[in-house]
Amino acid sequence: MRLSIRGDGRGHLIVKTPYHPGAIKVLRSIPGMQWDQANKNWILDDSQSNLDAFLEKLHHTGLFSLADSIGLSRSGAVHCVSALRHFFRINYPHRYPNPADSIPVPRQSKKYPDILSKEEVFELLGSLSTIKHRFLLSLAYSYEEAKSFVLR
Repeated sequence: MRLSIRGDGRGHLIVKTPYHPGAIKVLRSIPGMQWDQANKNWILDDSQSNLDAFLEKLHHTGLFSLADSIGLSRSGAVHCVSALRHFFRINYPHRYPNPADSIPVPRQSKKYPDILSKEEVFELLGSLSTIKHRFLLSLAYSYEEAKSFVLR
């Protein structure tokens, strides 16, 4: 499933989305949004009031809740926000700040690595058969420990 937001170069914002009742309800509620039956997409004249209403609706309902409802991935929704920012940067360079910059983008959660306990480190080193491998692994582990200590 794909959500696409782009400018057509003739003063329109084109929104293309797969069929989903929730998405249709949100898009119909935006003033100036019209369905183009021939091209199977939504068209919004990029007048100031229409664009402001569109951005307000994205802030209020959330682009990411709309994207979730049609099965769009997080990265796909981030691309849509990026396309909106680009649209405003190119078509409305005099508007500062860029109104699409305020659309919230959820950050990807950071997964920190698991840290081994002292017993697990000794067990790991003890499982190695050659002294060369034990030395190299203990050197690498102590280097990482020293680096993390310095960065704290």
